[in-house]
Amino acid sequence: MLACTDDWESLTVLTGTIMNEDEYMSESIAENNDFYISTLLFCKMILAYTFGFEEKAQLMSQEVKDCSFFAFEKGFFSLPFCFYSAMISYSRYQSTGQSKHLRTARKYRKVLARHQSNRNPNANPFLTIIDVEELALKSTDPILIMQACNTSIQLQAGEDFSNLEALANEQASRIMRNLGGPTAETYRDRAIHVYSHKWGAIAKARWLQKGQDLISEDSVEVISVESSSNEELWP
Repeated sequence: MLACTDDWESLTVLTGTIMNEDEYMSESIAENNDFYISTLLFCKMILAYTFGFEEKAQLMSQEVKDCSFFAFEKGFFSLPFCFYSAMISYSRYQSTGQSKHLRTARKYRKVLARHQSNRNPNANPFLTIIDVEELALKSTDPILIMQACNTSIQLQAGEDFSNLEALANEQASRIMRNLGGPTAETYRDRAIHVYSHKWGAIAKARWLQKGQDLISEDSVEVISVESSSNEELWP
């Protein structure tokens, strides 16, 4: 069982094998197993971000980075780590207005852009979502932003990345709601459908359906769910 934060016991995720997180972490530290430690923190980071605990997610992102494990710096975890770290930082910028968070988000975006320039196709789905965030910071044109959102959603759906498709719909709902656009609820309903029916993230779908800014106090369970260049790829 994996808990999102130390002080939040109502949300857990089944990780395939039932385990005691404290014992798992203690054993990993004793064995100097940076991969297991980094992976556990990465999963907790995504869980925290998914349910709106951006400050906790950002702390976990920094902990993963501090581990300096190759898989997250230049290996197969590099792209999703940079993507979620960027999205966390964009959220922190929007909630605090502190420019340091925007600078951090753009550093991670540059990493993904380098992968794209090195013809790594796996960077494209992540960048389309991030580019919508950038566009929303620079434009208030609802038609232009809606077109970008639809392009991103269609790309994720075409690649069958249901988690990113749901996230892209949720992103579109948030941005269009901030602009007062009439399509915000449509995007939210699509996000709920994809989360619940395609990805199986039932708790997330219920969370969105309630329209809450914070998870309810009721107990909820979430039931599962290289770089080609020698150039430095770490912000």
